[in-house]
Amino acid sequence: MHARAIRSLAWALLWASLFYCSASKALVGGDFSLTDQNGTDFSLSDVHGKVILLFFGYLSCPDICPDTLSRVAAVLKTLDTKASSVQAVFITVDPVRDSAERLKDYLGFFDNRIVGLTGSESEILEVARGYRASYRRINASAGHGYTMDHTSNIYIIDSKGAVARIVPPGLPVSEIVNSVRTLLSESDDRNDE
Repeated sequence: MHARAIRSLAWALLWASLFYCSASKALVGGDFSLTDQNGTDFSLSDVHGKVILLFFGYLSCPDICPDTLSRVAAVLKTLDTKASSVQAVFITVDPVRDSAERLKDYLGFFDNRIVGLTGSESEILEVARGYRASYRRINASAGHGYTMDHTSNIYIIDSKGAVARIVPPGLPVSEIVNSVRTLLSESDDRNDE
């Protein structure tokens, strides 16, 4: 693992440790509107009633984003028929390179149920701030290209739209599945009342 990846992981773990056990509704989250991979407006409130797996990343990410996308796809596959009550959402932190078309093509390799979102740089920054996620552009040496250093947590949002848990990178798929199943069960219990 190179130094940049280690820094990203350390930073993400720090943030996760702050919010892992008890994400406060007042501190993290909120509704937003961006553009999905089909060029359609998407608001988080459009999928209220579902458990949401939300994460930030970019398509040129060499390691963390493909790993996260693979884990989210594995969660959806493991949930089987219950996956229809879950919405995975990927928000790019690199809208300059990650067009809606590129999002659609790339995310399709992992799972077509993952919604990819983009927008203007200021729109994405506002959403990231709401989720206490951070990112920054790192220019390559000699001015050839850049990478993005970014928060790599998965935000698990309950059916009412509140952040219920912030999952640090590397948490086993089974733990994520258990968290989602718990929230789906709680949602079913509320609907039965």
